[in-house]
Amino acid sequence: MQPTETSSSTTQAAQYPNTDAGFRKLIIAARFDNDVVASLEPNAADYAAVFEPEFAAKAEKMYEEWIWSKPTATLDVDPEKTEIKVAKATTDAIRD
Repeated sequence: MQPTETSSSTTQAAQYPNTDAGFRKLIIAARFDNDVVASLEPNAADYAAVFEPEFAAKAEKMYEEWIWSKPTATLDVDPEKTEIKVAKATTDAIRD
């Protein structure tokens, strides 16, 4: 099952392409813009695409309570800090 793309997600995908440079641009935007952070909230189709079926609804509930039900916030970063370190991994790598 693939997430349904809306015009806003399509626009966001064009603005922040699925590349290291696009991710870097997204993180910098999220640092200063609450709307960018809010636009990252996943929907049920997103959870279904990422989690195995028996965990998708549980994950959605947990993340809604843990992150998305709270007021949206930008990344709280000291302006003098100019380096962002990010690690990425596949689902299989995390399982292993």
